[in-house]
Amino acid sequence: MKKFVSMVAIALVIVFVIAGGAVAAEKVWEKGTPTVIVGFGAGGGTDTSVRPVVALMSKYLNETINVANMPGAASAVAAEHVLGLPADGYTMFATGSGCFGGFKVKETSNSGWEEWSSWHPFQGPAAILVAANGELKTFQDVIDALKTGKINMGASGFGNGPHVIMQAIAEVAGIKEINYVTFDGDRSIATAVLAGEIEAGIVTFSSAIDMAQAGTIKAVVVMTREPMKITDTITIDPIVKVLPGSDKIPDLGETWPICIRRDAPQEIKDKITEAFLWAIKQPEIEEYTKKFMLDYYFPPFSVGECRPIRGPGRREFGHGALAERSVKSVLPSPDDFPYTIRIISDILESNGSSSMASVCGATLGLMAAGVPISNPVAGISTGLVKEGENWVLLTDIIGDEDHFGDMDFKVAGTQNGITGIQLDLKIDGINEDILRATLKQTREARIEILRNMLTTISRPRTETSRWAPRLLRTTIDPEKIGLLIGPGGKTIRAIQEGTGASIDVDDDGVVTVACSSVDGAEAAMAQVEALTASIEVGRIYDGKVISIKDFGAFVEILPGKDGLCHISELSDEYVANVSDVCHVGDRMKVKVIAVDDQDRVKLSRRAAIRELDAGKQGGDEDSDD
Repeated sequence: MKKFVSMVAIALVIVFVIAGGAVAAEKVWEKGTPTVIVGFGAGGGTDTSVRPVVALMSKYLNETINVANMPGAASAVAAEHVLGLPADGYTMFATGSGCFGGFKVKETSNSGWEEWSSWHPFQGPAAILVAANGELKTFQDVIDALKTGKINMGASGFGNGPHVIMQAIAEVAGIKEINYVTFDGDRSIATAVLAGEIEAGIVTFSSAIDMAQAGTIKAVVVMTREPMKITDTITIDPIVKVLPGSDKIPDLGETWPICIRRDAPQEIKDKITEAFLWAIKQPEIEEYTKKFMLDYYFPPFSVGECRPIRGPGRREFGHGALAERSVKSVLPSPDDFPYTIRIISDILESNGSSSMASVCGATLGLMAAGVPISNPVAGISTGLVKEGENWVLLTDIIGDEDHFGDMDFKVAGTQNGITGIQLDLKIDGINEDILRATLKQTREARIEILRNMLTTISRPRTETSRWAPRLLRTTIDPEKIGLLIGPGGKTIRAIQEGTGASIDVDDDGVVTVACSSVDGAEAAMAQVEALTASIEVGRIYDGKVISIKDFGAFVEILPGKDGLCHISELSDEYVANVSDVCHVGDRMKVKVIAVDDQDRVKLSRRAAIRELDAGKQGGDEDSDD
């Protein structure tokens, strides 16, 4: 599953729906309550992804939309059920788009697409890509080429949304067979198109819209009903404009589409579409792209109870959200630390604040794993016993003090400030004196806890945990992306196969190397940097002699980049023959002394020797001091 949504988001969304005001004045459904039937069980990826979106749609329309689960046969049971109901717009269907390829809802169909009208998917509609400077210029060019069987079409798999759409296009356009080349993701398809490895590809367009905006690749068609404007000068034609008979092809994305019968009332489909498009733009949906998650589990045995272990409840939602929020502010930026981080807090015994214990444990775990947090975080819970005007604060309250006391005030933070706070009161209120005293007392306790935590591990480890995959990132000149990819993807594929690393290249020049081993990641990054590095005047390189001439030696200083070391620059002494100093295959230090206007590189061995000798002498002198 590419994306994740925490159950906390679901709880929050439900609150928002209850508190939210009406947006749509007119009722959409006059005779009952609509239902979205999820083709998988409750709590699964599709279910937890659909529910928050449906809740927000309910808020927008000011009408309740129920969600029901009907698992079975990869959601085909639910699909057949919905097809057997009246097409009145009261029943919708949610599934993973990958399941559409397996539906055979009519004997005349092997794709399942005819029966559905889906609206905007989470990741945007599918699009067909070609190279901006390639031979294929239009959607019709792609269709004509596919009919001949002379081109390859990139796809991220079989049976997923984009593949289903491509098969539907083939059916409408009269294409008998498509030569598919599969990739591990839509971004890889776009990169392969850019490199000329394949002639065209179908992707979820959000994965490549930045490349289309930059003009490095071209989307010849998008699976929408209306044109898509992505810049002031670039507008993409919708499928319905360029392919007659395509009005029934759904605009499926790659993840969890919500669908409605194509023959449902148009006014209902329009209102639902409007609500859906609004819902997916709301901040709550950012849960799907979270880079940090803290999961809190509170099993019955932690408090000596014997009962079934069920799904998360109110306590898990609240405590997990508090602990996650308390730690989140000290995490490094994704640009500096491009990992997705998940912390699991299993509470084994509870006689104090388990949420604040989760904060302390999370901090220690992050530092031990080598996550460069800005500051350690600790938390403490303070109670209150008040009788009339008399009161006393209790630091780090135990279970009985929490039960019989008047307050549970949880405060988390660093030595510099507060990162999380939660107040539970059993009395009508507290005055300013109690509040000030509580904050002062919790700070003193927090500092003491931090002091004890730091005796165990004082700072984040400099090396990421050996159990974590290695993610390295660098930025190259965008004009050198083609050099890194190579003809037909040959160069980048060779690096990946040789090192075991995965390399992702953004069109702005950001290169991310991922590998399960340190050595593999570093080896791949070294090759990427060497391949894309720019020659610097004044820098000394460890070069390799690749050719000997009467007038000097050609030395390769970077992969595919060489320069001339003239015979006069080989040594301070007179050199009669170049072969007296070096031979083909020899390695030698050379300094770049100039790069002319034709990019010819001039090297000097004698200048490199002088500089290196001077450095050694300087080091010796320093050591003597």
